[in-house]
Amino acid sequence: MGTLLSEFRELRAIIHVTDGAPCRGSDAADAGANSREEYVTLRRREFENAMRQAGVRADRHVSLWCPDQEAPFRIAELAKRLASLFQRFHASFVFTHSYEGGHPDHDACAAAVRSAVLLLERQQRRRPEILEFTSYHACSSGLNTECFLGHPGRIWRRPLDERQRQFKSRLLSNYVSQQRVLCQFPLLEEPLRMAPRYNMLKPPHKGQLYYEQFEWGINGRMWRRLASHAMNTLGFCLPV
Repeated sequence: MGTLLSEFRELRAIIHVTDGAPCRGSDAADAGANSREEYVTLRRREFENAMRQAGVRADRHVSLWCPDQEAPFRIAELAKRLASLFQRFHASFVFTHSYEGGHPDHDACAAAVRSAVLLLERQQRRRPEILEFTSYHACSSGLNTECFLGHPGRIWRRPLDERQRQFKSRLLSNYVSQQRVLCQFPLLEEPLRMAPRYNMLKPPHKGQLYYEQFEWGINGRMWRRLASHAMNTLGFCLPV
């Protein structure tokens, strides 16, 4: 959504569920950081630099400080915190990840945002509409970006012109630690859609999920079990 950020006249907040730094693995060292804490600071600085370039005020950033790759274990807690934030900011619309099996935290965000909205609805409070941006998911050729998995409903394709592509490229260049992933994005469009109702008891697509290629201690079956437990804890029944 990089090209849209500077156009929002009533942007209330950008909420990061995670701090972008896993508790294990080589991500910190690969980025030249000496510790997880240093990597957290690096990831935060990359974001702040990009937002400054996009013209977004620094006080619009909120972080829930969940370690990277641990959001699936905290869906219920995150949903409650997000519901409180949505109410605090009087949110009319929330943009979030889709359920697509690209990253377990992305899928956890999709589940937590949906649950947060349902919590507000149950409390008879104002609930925002959920819209989704694209991220990435597995495909036969490796990685699919800038497109949604098939669900009925309208998609706003939003093709980018050359000026927008250059602008987005400059924004993404701030994320030096993430270039191995970001270099796979062609920067051709920024689709959006209204969030469909997912059945998170089922895989988002057939075959291996993208994050199952990595030794992160979680696979799709485990993720779905954690999501089911979170929904039960919150008093919801899947699908949501």
